[in-house]
Amino acid sequence: MTGEDPRALPFAEKLSESGTRFLIVGGGAVRFHAPQRQDPKDLDIYVEPTMAAVDGLNAVMHSLGAARRVATADALARPTLGFPVEGPDRRRWGVDVFLKAAGFEFAEHWAVGDEATLARSSTRVRVASIATMKQWLRHALTMEPLRANAIMADLELLEHVEQQREA
Repeated sequence: MTGEDPRALPFAEKLSESGTRFLIVGGGAVRFHAPQRQDPKDLDIYVEPTMAAVDGLNAVMHSLGAARRVATADALARPTLGFPVEGPDRRRWGVDVFLKAAGFEFAEHWAVGDEATLARSSTRVRVASIATMKQWLRHALTMEPLRANAIMADLELLEHVEQQREA
């Protein structure tokens, strides 16, 4: 669920331990619901868009040696805010952080998220529900048209899981 980059697991563990509320989204969430999906290449997390959560996020990034990103209240007012986590050398880690996603109310999706334990860890996290992920992926289609085939494949997997659960 945390992707192939070895820095993703400690990042998720420390973020969870900090009390910062976040949801695992993207390929990790799809794989949680549809284990037949291949391991994601990275970890996508949707962090609660509050200054307290941003402070927790920045503290975790700093403790792990990541390049510090500071979001301001003005940045949090934008409809979409996301970035890759980078090391001091500016090389990308296998973690993408989203603080705002147009049309997404964090509290609403947090409330219906699923509890999970990270692989190779005892850390408890919340994973976006199937309904949240379907909405997230439909939004991603508009933002990342070059990834349409992969996004559609994930949507089909989630639809299949939903149909199996309803049967």
